[in-house]
Amino acid sequence: MKEWLREDYNAQITKKRRLNPEQERQEVHRKIKGFFSQFSAGSDFQSVRNKLMRYGSVSGHMLMNMENPNYLNGMAKLVPEGYRTSQAKLDFLLNYRIEVQKLSNTIEMLYSENFLALTTATRHLADCFSIVEVFETPSERKVIADDIIPLFEITVQNMLVPRLIKLIQYNDLPEMQVQALRVLTYFSPGPRIASSPVESPIHPSNMFFKRMVITEGAVPILFQLLESDNVSIKEYSCVLIGTLASHNPECRDFILNSGGLPLILANLNES
Repeated sequence: MKEWLREDYNAQITKKRRLNPEQERQEVHRKIKGFFSQFSAGSDFQSVRNKLMRYGSVSGHMLMNMENPNYLNGMAKLVPEGYRTSQAKLDFLLNYRIEVQKLSNTIEMLYSENFLALTTATRHLADCFSIVEVFETPSERKVIADDIIPLFEITVQNMLVPRLIKLIQYNDLPEMQVQALRVLTYFSPGPRIASSPVESPIHPSNMFFKRMVITEGAVPILFQLLESDNVSIKEYSCVLIGTLASHNPECRDFILNSGGLPLILANLNES
């Protein structure tokens, strides 16, 4: 995938692309399919991790036109307003590439029962997933697709979604609950990469990632969390419910038919 991203970039700075929209969709589908074929169902996590250990550069030329001068060090939060300039985004990406190398340890910690380890691991995973918020448009995410797609692949292959849904029920660890909710909120819409073909599992219309969260039983648990005494847990639960319901009538109707509207309205009235 790194090669085709470089090819696309070179093409853009030498001439306009001559493919029509349908040809471009087919080409992106071919490339994404080729990338996913690197990961067999039985592959071990170390082999996946090795594929992530890259330090290639992304040209600032493709990340320009952001005017906000604010700059923050470290990983982003849920609304990373400091990551608006191209330099800030590039710095984040370099840090991200270091942090994803630690995911094997993070995953081990997620399956532990040590409270400190659980809180640390969920925060680290949430901060890694915030890359989809820092690179906020589908076009930006297309440029770094080979960084983003493996993160979703790792999450699916290591069955982290059911584990995270279990963790949001640990009422004695509110900070950990919030971080787990952050991960699920970033994960649910998928990577949202520009020009993803409709037939691809990563296209938002296929709801691959939303379905995974919903079928693992997240919705009734989120309704319970809306009645939490912790304001942050209630707010993040509302955000996740909204993410699951957005842009898809089927998911929206499922949530409404599950009896969640009164709880959602009650929380809105409180705020």
